[in-house]
Amino acid sequence: MKRVSDGTAIREMPDHSELFVALALAVGTDAQMVADLLVTELNNYGFSSDVFRLSDYLAEQADEDYRGRPFDELIWAAMSEGDKLRQAWDRDDALALHAISDIVATREQKSDGTVEICPGETEPANLVRHAYILRSLKTPDELGTLRAVYGPRLVVIGAYSPYDRRVAHLAERIEASRHDEERSHWTHLPEDLIARDEKEDAAGGQDLSGTFHRADFFVRAWDRDVARDDLRRTVEILFGDPFRTPTRDEYGQFMAAGAARRSAEFGRQVGAAIATEDGSIISLGTNEVPEFGGGSYWEDQGTGGNRDFEIGNQDTNRKHLDDLVEQLRAQIAEVADVLLGQAQERSRDAAEILGWLRDEVVDSLAASLRAGGLKDLTEFGRAVHAEMDALLEAARRGVSVSDATLYTTTFPCHNCARHVIAAGIKRVVFIEPYAKSRAEDLHPEAIAIAQSDPGQRLAFEPFVGVAPRRYLDIFDASSRAQLGHVSRKDDEGNKQTLDKALALPVFVDAGLPQFRPKLPAYRAKELLALDHFKQLTGEGDEPDALESEPNQQTPESGETK
Repeated sequence: MKRVSDGTAIREMPDHSELFVALALAVGTDAQMVADLLVTELNNYGFSSDVFRLSDYLAEQADEDYRGRPFDELIWAAMSEGDKLRQAWDRDDALALHAISDIVATREQKSDGTVEICPGETEPANLVRHAYILRSLKTPDELGTLRAVYGPRLVVIGAYSPYDRRVAHLAERIEASRHDEERSHWTHLPEDLIARDEKEDAAGGQDLSGTFHRADFFVRAWDRDVARDDLRRTVEILFGDPFRTPTRDEYGQFMAAGAARRSAEFGRQVGAAIATEDGSIISLGTNEVPEFGGGSYWEDQGTGGNRDFEIGNQDTNRKHLDDLVEQLRAQIAEVADVLLGQAQERSRDAAEILGWLRDEVVDSLAASLRAGGLKDLTEFGRAVHAEMDALLEAARRGVSVSDATLYTTTFPCHNCARHVIAAGIKRVVFIEPYAKSRAEDLHPEAIAIAQSDPGQRLAFEPFVGVAPRRYLDIFDASSRAQLGHVSRKDDEGNKQTLDKALALPVFVDAGLPQFRPKLPAYRAKELLALDHFKQLTGEGDEPDALESEPNQQTPESGETK
């Protein structure tokens, strides 16, 4: 049994001595401020920290040192070097492997003991009450690899700053580095840096938009005091404060995520919840095929084969678009054949050129139409979208949604957005972005997306708080007590408070001491990842235990809502 300073015995705990935190944040967010505040909060719990900047690995591998350039060129060069590394290794998790290598090296350097994993073979002991902080993730594969290695010990924090504040922050940094406030003299504008950071279409490109929404916690990071408050609450929850409970936004977003699980659509599962200002749920919605009489189909009602997966083997929206592409291609081919026939009557050379051109155009037409925006159409699906489903449910029950908040797991499409505006919704809170939405383009006078001051417009706000994916783990008081974390009352029924010096993270690989391996599972996975890293960098042999295929993450969502 372990003992506290007064000699009182406490329950034997699993090894909680190491914690891994990954930050996901957009360019223009003050990453240094977030990391510094997090280090301070963890220090209050007796945790020392090491911060690893993933971008440092890029500067090390660059052909020339770009770190002395103006700020806009420095950020752009770092992005380009990241693309080059991912393309060269054919792995979008390349920087995650770099980080794992550095974590292993740091432990070897700082550890003051060893653990025997088998006769005659030892590894450095874990660092005691120590956090490894990684800043910052840019691809889903980086996140996927880190979660595969560190499991529940990895905590991902998404730090959010509104678009206008990120533009202003970048402009300030660029101007200071160039000593020139004239934007036309800058090589890269803040808006260009933000757009590239959010999503690059080329292979190996950055994809923050596909990474950020997969975090465990979301905090606000546009102001030091606001960020400190959010991070303080995050760490209190992380270390098992028994009296931290969900906010209205956390509850509403969790309900929306639960509704999403009803969907059997071919694409993504989307859920929505509409709530009053005091947090009471008015209605729920999911993207599912509607049924006669109102509502949508449920798993247990016997649908008679009317849900999308029961009537065919392809998404109806995609099938209609494919049919439309083929019709257009056939019509253009028909016109080209007529022109070709006319050309053959006049000139053999002209006919050969036109024939070649006809084949090139017709063969590439399908891909060109889709790339030109046709694939973004969402008009031909059978399912009611989640936001509309929630609005319709409230209407069927005769409940007003005026001035209510709509929580949605995915940013509303433009079709839903116009109905949300018309319904009188006061606020929209979302987690996952939706690139196909043209809501802001079509309704700039009515909505404000991720703006610090929406004015007289409907505010579309990124979610802040504990992510739905961690809601049950984090807020289950009985499970925390079973794991040995402080409970809400002692044996005499008296209120207990959190002792930060003894508090341990909730996100750990708990287990009975007698069944705990000498080397934790994540340490064994680290060694496998390290073998692979050495093979990729030419420092080691081909690893036997880790596949050398590029890391392929299973997508969490499809293309359509």
